[in-house]
Amino acid sequence: MQLAPGPVDMSPDVLAIGASQPTYFRTAAFSHWLLALKAKFLHVLGVGSGREVIFLTGSGTAGMEAVAVNFMPDPRPLLISSGQFGDRMGEILQRRCHPFDKVTIDTNVSPEANLARIALERYTSCFLTICETTNGYYLDPQYIWDNGFNKNSILICDGISSAFVDNFDFNKTDVIVIGSQKALGLLPGMCFIILSEKAASLLKTKNYCDSLYFDFNIYIENLKRGQIPFTPSLTILQQLDRALNDILVAGGLIATTNFKKMLANRFRERITRHGVTYINHYVSNSVTVINTENIDAQIIVEYLKKKFDITVATNSPPFNKNRFRVSHMGYNKLEDMDIAADAIVSTIQELS
Repeated sequence: MQLAPGPVDMSPDVLAIGASQPTYFRTAAFSHWLLALKAKFLHVLGVGSGREVIFLTGSGTAGMEAVAVNFMPDPRPLLISSGQFGDRMGEILQRRCHPFDKVTIDTNVSPEANLARIALERYTSCFLTICETTNGYYLDPQYIWDNGFNKNSILICDGISSAFVDNFDFNKTDVIVIGSQKALGLLPGMCFIILSEKAASLLKTKNYCDSLYFDFNIYIENLKRGQIPFTPSLTILQQLDRALNDILVAGGLIATTNFKKMLANRFRERITRHGVTYINHYVSNSVTVINTENIDAQIIVEYLKKKFDITVATNSPPFNKNRFRVSHMGYNKLEDMDIAADAIVSTIQELS
């Protein structure tokens, strides 16, 4: 059972697509199919058809860097960081020599309290991580607007670990990066950037982009004719089509995120009954971060894989020895959460 926070277990029908031959894509038939895929994607997300979709071949970090390339030559953007992945965006901006203001979130404090100390009205662009998978902290984009962010400003979101697992409104984002290997349950290798009409209009005012591959205007122009400017991962696009169909059949996005919440709650309630503690405040549905106290987390992770064939993930330093993470983003049943919880409880008791 794959319960690391990406790649995740895929559904059998999505997995089977990985064995198919890729089709040639510079054809009228592919163009028609891709335009239908874009429309379906926007429909599932519950946003207007005027939004743009960037089908970018690359990991989530590639998507974050592409966002920086296109939107961050701003007078002085605000970066809200709640952990490692927010810090990663800061590193991207530093390497590109973009000045920015950074605010570090206190993960023991509510989002509202954290945001109340930021003068959001001062900024024309803001970047945030909706779910920080190193600690599970969840920051709904709605909170940014509720705390004084200007309606004409651009809100840029890392939704890589939160899309399709947390119930937030995509209409409250101007730019959001979604990863293929997370809650969508596809192969790793693509990210999808959704742009609001406001964000797309802003791009049109920029006369020059210093990256060819990451220039969103090129992608938008090509998508008008149903094409992607550079060779995409065709298999992942086919998997995306199937995954979106499955979401629609299952009742849509809210039904999907509600089920992910059920998975997370089922797992957390079961380990709590046995005295296993986890970070339980202001957390996403996507991941449970478990405290291991005096047991080396790496030993627990290795034991779970060897004895139960369950894959979970340690944390990054400085918490790599006393925390590990269990994902609820993959193709799992409620019973899988019971099996995983019982295996973790058994392992911790045996190693104590």
